[in-house]
Amino acid sequence: MKRHKYILSLLLFFSSCIKYTPSQDQLVVEGWIENDESPIVFVSSSVTNTFSEQTLQDFISHIAFNAKVTVTHQGTQYKLQPHFTDKFFMGMYYTNPDLKGKIGGTYQLDVQWNGMHASGITTINEPGKLDSIVVECITDSDTLCSIKVHVVPTPNMHSFYKFFSKETNRDSTYIASSGSLYDSELVRQDEMIVINRGISNPLVDQTPYYHTGNTVRIKMASIGYDSYEYWSKYNEAQLFSPVVILPYSNKMKGNLEGALGYWFGYGITEVTVN
Repeated sequence: MKRHKYILSLLLFFSSCIKYTPSQDQLVVEGWIENDESPIVFVSSSVTNTFSEQTLQDFISHIAFNAKVTVTHQGTQYKLQPHFTDKFFMGMYYTNPDLKGKIGGTYQLDVQWNGMHASGITTINEPGKLDSIVVECITDSDTLCSIKVHVVPTPNMHSFYKFFSKETNRDSTYIASSGSLYDSELVRQDEMIVINRGISNPLVDQTPYYHTGNTVRIKMASIGYDSYEYWSKYNEAQLFSPVVILPYSNKMKGNLEGALGYWFGYGITEVTVN
């Protein structure tokens, strides 16, 4: 999904250095597919040495430029090819324009690289609905505002949603909104959900608010429980990490066999806020 910076591999690069030293490299995969969009998959490996011993070339060597990446849907296997872009942190991901996600579709990801193999299965859930959006000015600020939405969950179903945002003139792609998760069993039906602005570089920008005068695109992703659990741990990591850009990630369990990371399907509802 073209919605957030390539965060996971960077975090795993450094968190492995800070917290512990694995005995060997581990495959790291961050991938997703949403309705009407092609899959996006990043592949790398975790760093096993201490940060002080790493050079730029060492880190580049952990990026998988020649991995075998496939997605299987309804018996058809699609081979994903490397694609270079400046929208994401690492600048390279795997995709195939011939494959588009469909609501209700099930997709199996397989990744092979340097003798390592990972696989995972995900489904694109029915998108949720938003029936109201409120923009509020921040007290004592003429340039910042917050955005709140009201979610209409799928009837008679335990629903989970994750939010992503993109602010014009500031963001090149969608970024995961910090803390913006929805569990239909934990939120009152009349409750408005605050959609925090996604932050790509917390070292230079830590405000959760949007800038007045900019157009904001918001994506609400209908997700499964495994995705909800992952993003809950990610939010917890951001909150309690001793290093602002390096949340600990060893507890961020995804849905992949043979790799750190995740392969998630997202049922997308998208809105524009002016």
